[in-house]
Amino acid sequence: MIHKIFIIFLFTLINLNAAMEDDIVYVEDKSTKNISLKDEFLNPNTQFYTISICTLDLNKYDPIEYFKTFNMTNALAYKFGENKQFARVISGVYKTGTEATNAIKDLDPRLIKNKPYSANLKRHQEVFTEYQNSIKKTITPNKKNIEKIEVNKQSSKSIFINNSKEAKKLKEEFLNENSQFYSIALGSISLKRNSIENFFETYGVEDEALAHLYGKNKDKARIIYGLYKTRAEAIDAIKKFNKNLKRNKPYSMKMEKFQSFYNKNISKNEDNSIVELKMNDSNKKELASKPNLSDDIKIIKNEKLEKPKIVNKIKEEVKERKIENKEKEKNSVKKIKKKKTEPIIEKKDNSFLKESKLVDVYYVEEDGEFNILSEVFLNDGSSFFTIDFGEVNLKESTIEQAFLNNKIKNEALAYKYGDNQEYARVIYGAFETKDDARKTIEELNVTSLKNLRVSNIKNHQKLYKIYHKNKMIFNSKVNNAQDETSKYEFDYSSVYAKLENSESKIKKEFFNRGTSKYTITLITFLKDDIRVDKFFEYNNLYEEVLAFPIGSQNSYYRVIKGVYDSFDEANEAINNLSKDLRENQPYVSKISSQQKKLEKYGRVLETEMKQIQMIEFK
Repeated sequence: MIHKIFIIFLFTLINLNAAMEDDIVYVEDKSTKNISLKDEFLNPNTQFYTISICTLDLNKYDPIEYFKTFNMTNALAYKFGENKQFARVISGVYKTGTEATNAIKDLDPRLIKNKPYSANLKRHQEVFTEYQNSIKKTITPNKKNIEKIEVNKQSSKSIFINNSKEAKKLKEEFLNENSQFYSIALGSISLKRNSIENFFETYGVEDEALAHLYGKNKDKARIIYGLYKTRAEAIDAIKKFNKNLKRNKPYSMKMEKFQSFYNKNISKNEDNSIVELKMNDSNKKELASKPNLSDDIKIIKNEKLEKPKIVNKIKEEVKERKIENKEKEKNSVKKIKKKKTEPIIEKKDNSFLKESKLVDVYYVEEDGEFNILSEVFLNDGSSFFTIDFGEVNLKESTIEQAFLNNKIKNEALAYKYGDNQEYARVIYGAFETKDDARKTIEELNVTSLKNLRVSNIKNHQKLYKIYHKNKMIFNSKVNNAQDETSKYEFDYSSVYAKLENSESKIKKEFFNRGTSKYTITLITFLKDDIRVDKFFEYNNLYEEVLAFPIGSQNSYYRVIKGVYDSFDEANEAINNLSKDLRENQPYVSKISSQQKKLEKYGRVLETEMKQIQMIEFK
């Protein structure tokens, strides 16, 4: 018996090959006829798909040990990052994105927790090649400038720009110690969690932006944007930024201020080098996605339906906990201040308490605000953390009083539990990490912090379900509008609407790979919240509108409307939308960027064109 086990072990050892080639680490099983992921990754003409598993910090993890831990037999990790300090892990070779998506369920359960998704193998090749090229390609300024200008004594690859006329002009002024121009600080990023290229493309600012490294280990990058002759010009430019850029709270400064900050972070003994980034075509005035939420999925708000319309509100990221200060202007938003003594909620009646789509679940939400926790609690796939305010005995108090006692007005939720629903638990906020939640606890305006603790939202979902498993989970008062029947059946395919005997320009342009047109992104919503045809009908969207699936499980629909020749034309058209649609904060985007969004989740444009469904209105 021992001899037999030894033979099997030896056979496995011989046929399972783990190796490293340059900046690629891979493992493959020689005993199978499966297509080698390593071979396809190195094949420039590959048409296959793979599964994106995770990103490893090579200072903490060894890819080969990672492969062994999770019994991966056809996997690869490729290095990237400024110092090749990261490795992206991919697994398997599949003919289609759908096949790759279906294979995710067969992964080790521990890997599934990383929320893997299917991706075109070419996209990983592009990322790998991009970093390889950026390491090799540098542009050296002339010696005259190096000797004359103190500001450009910098480390290798410490300034990054796109190869555009505006970006090069910005670089020249950034290196000119006598510059009289102003520029705009867009923000700073950690290179451990993001890349300069990703920031440029995500916010569409690559043509007029510059990034420079700073920090002890040069692990951060500051992004500045544009050249302006006066501060007033720069301020006017900020006012014209879209809402996504404004969230970063950009501000203007004179160029010498940017130079001063840069000089303090650069050793005088280091050489000057500038990298020109090769960027994908991206609209400088749109946000493709914000990477705070998993899989780039937007969270939406679904309110009660009134007659033939629906009001859905999008929240695209988990923002810092914010609250309205009634003594300020209506639109000003400030952080919750510490140790504020007066109660935030003045109890008039129970009107501030809102019912969730789940029975026995309640939340508070100010007018104009969005309670992200109310949506996160509904999502079984949520992995956020929350702040637990503890248990309320409903025989002794009420949920309303619990909110009042804790002085919380927004982003709070309470759910009932117990054999007779005699208890309620109050939770606050949805946070990506435990640290974010702990930091927020320190800022909360409560009498005592001792009873507060951080917990995973999943624990609260489990507790809720234990006491509601034999009850009707969904609240009929909130969900009446979802019960309507429809003659259409959608299987996660794209959908477009048109009037009878008319053509659809949006459909034509959406499937045109060479398009340079613009469109309006109306909303992204969970497919279970409302049917696509009902959304079209309620909002009188009878033509030039298209919805396509996104998300790792294709469980969301993104809706776009109209075809426009320019950004300004599309932006002007937003004013002609209904009030309900404008409340969703629609924005202008290039149609090409929406094509990329579709294909990001394993779909192919040409295949999608063949299976798109039509809703025809008379």
